[in-house]
Amino acid sequence: MKINAIASLAILLWITLLMGACQNDEQVGSVIGRWEGTKISASFKPDGIPASIDQDDDTFNAIIEFKADGSVIYADDGDEYDGTWVQNGNTLTLTVNADLTFFDLSGTGTIEEATAEKLTLYLERKGEFDIPDFGALNGTVKARIYFQRIP
Repeated sequence: MKINAIASLAILLWITLLMGACQNDEQVGSVIGRWEGTKISASFKPDGIPASIDQDDDTFNAIIEFKADGSVIYADDGDEYDGTWVQNGNTLTLTVNADLTFFDLSGTGTIEEATAEKLTLYLERKGEFDIPDFGALNGTVKARIYFQRIP
């Protein structure tokens, strides 16, 4: 049985696309361990307003520890909060019992990088936020949080 040139080309193209899709499906390492924050890049986009408020914080140095038993400890400015975590591929679900001023860590985020030395998390939250100098505003916060592994 002969396969014509167009069918052969279609099959080859399909296999190439399938292999490329598998290679682009990046695998991330486990987040288990102690991590110290190095930077936060955040953006707040108020509902109904075309501009956003962007801010980088290079002084961010909170510590987060993901334990193998699924518990997590988050420490910042002398306060310590506990909770739980679950990692499924590059998806991280956190439940942290903290009343943080601006941004709730609890929820689902994306692990953009998890290596032996670096961890980068992307979090996005929609809702009402208390913005300093503005008050309560509805909108979307998008944040990248950068960590380095510590002993």
